[in-house]
Amino acid sequence: MKQLLVFFFLHIVSSFQVSSQPFTVDDLLTLSTLTAKNIDQFMNKNGFTTKNKIPFNDLTSTSFIEKRKKNKKDTLTIRSIDFYKKEYSKYFILHTTSVNEYIEGKKRIIKSGFSYADKVDINRASSILFLKKNITIEAIPGIQDGIPLYTFLLKKKELPLPATIQHAEDLLNFDSHEYLVGFFGAANVKKDYYYFSEKEIIKCSVLFGNTSRQAVFIWNDEDNYSQLSYVLISNIIHTLSAKKFDGIIGINEWEL
Repeated sequence: MKQLLVFFFLHIVSSFQVSSQPFTVDDLLTLSTLTAKNIDQFMNKNGFTTKNKIPFNDLTSTSFIEKRKKNKKDTLTIRSIDFYKKEYSKYFILHTTSVNEYIEGKKRIIKSGFSYADKVDINRASSILFLKKNITIEAIPGIQDGIPLYTFLLKKKELPLPATIQHAEDLLNFDSHEYLVGFFGAANVKKDYYYFSEKEIIKCSVLFGNTSRQAVFIWNDEDNYSQLSYVLISNIIHTLSAKKFDGIIGINEWEL
């Protein structure tokens, strides 16, 4: 009987601790998977209340603010969530005044499999862009009204329907290496180097390399392989992997 009571007590304490946890980056990722109907319920369950809703043309914005509890130990940290939809993307924004939550949040993003620029020091960079398939998260430190405010801006872009990617110009929809991976699969998209000349070499992404459907994506942001500059369509491409390929490639099948 005593063991049963102890178990019951620990279960109650454990449940209280779980419900008392602050809203984290993991919760933000979970939020991005929910339908609009379930977002309010999820936020209320996590201790947030709706601050305002603003519908305007194709933009619907909702703000949530954390409920203040009298018996809450942490009375200094302020958290809020913004959510809005614009065209084919959804945006989920977590604001916190806790630097520890900001530091831990960046670690959790990396642990979740997001990529980021190789040369970036996550502890010193002013802002960091994390990418994973059709989701990007930008970690931004700042100050509002003299108070430190740390932001995680999550953007989830809809993947196009396969039927809509038929011609060369359709490839312009892909604005990052990770977005290409999300649609075409990791086996079909590889990071590479493109040779404009012997002295001018830039990072690029190659879709269906060394095949008749190959395409090269040149990025404005080489470090993150994002922000599309242009797409090269040809059966002959000057990449590092192509130099090592000695096979024959037919006429490129991507048509305008």
